[in-house]
Amino acid sequence: MNAEKEAKKAEEVIKNIKSRSLYFNDSYIVYRGTNENIRSVSYKTALYKKKDILSVIGSGDQILNSILLDCKNIDAYDISVFPKYYLNLKIAAIKALSYEEYLEFFYGKDTFDTKNFNKVLCELDDNNRFFWEYLTKDRSSKELYDSKLFTGWYPTKEDAVFRNPYLASSKDYNLLRTKLNNPSINYIDGDIYKFSKTLNKDYDLINLSNICMYAESAFLGNSFFDAFDKYKSFVKNLRITPNGKILNYIININRGDSNIIADYVLNGNGFVNNYETGDLKERIDSVNLYRKVR
Repeated sequence: MNAEKEAKKAEEVIKNIKSRSLYFNDSYIVYRGTNENIRSVSYKTALYKKKDILSVIGSGDQILNSILLDCKNIDAYDISVFPKYYLNLKIAAIKALSYEEYLEFFYGKDTFDTKNFNKVLCELDDNNRFFWEYLTKDRSSKELYDSKLFTGWYPTKEDAVFRNPYLASSKDYNLLRTKLNNPSINYIDGDIYKFSKTLNKDYDLINLSNICMYAESAFLGNSFFDAFDKYKSFVKNLRITPNGKILNYIININRGDSNIIADYVLNGNGFVNNYETGDLKERIDSVNLYRKVR
């Protein structure tokens, strides 16, 4: 982990020295919280007690929920180099803060307050602490939370509790804390469309999150459907165990192209869509699970 190099890269994003790409890349900004309903039955069932998983980091919530649900060996990937630092900040916060303090720190009116920020930093290793201290040497921790390092979407406490098993109650939060002493997390920086070709083991679960919704920009073709046919082939060629599954998450299937992705592109042999309530306003999402056809 090259904390100094990556902290300087983050500083460039914050100051707009490094222009933001319209597409995902190694300097893509960080999600403050998941926009997926991981508390849905089909999502939780997919995660539960998997031995070996490959999972997107994103906001870090996918990984935290995986640990809570007893996933053992986690290869955590992201195309951006920043999410791993945010995940480790959340892990440190769970160790340092109470349930109520954690919700306020990440999702309340007093986000990244100085007192609790300093308490959280004390739980970080040298590399992760350097990253966050570097970014707060010329700004307050609150200013960092509101900076361009993060997406413009601010999830609320209610959003976070609704979507995350580990935040469903103080009991779940404290249970996760007991499981964070020695989490088996291996970090992979890079584009899964590229590094998946070099994977050397099979997984019980591969969590692709909602990257299927951006397949059109990743698999350029003659048509919208051509890009998603290529995405479907990509999914089918990923390495999973005989009973392994690959999770795709499609947000808000009643808007835009999401319905086409859920009901056309990701249907077929091995693909099963499970429709779930996606947010507090009863948005409908799809948790799509692929299992290899024998």
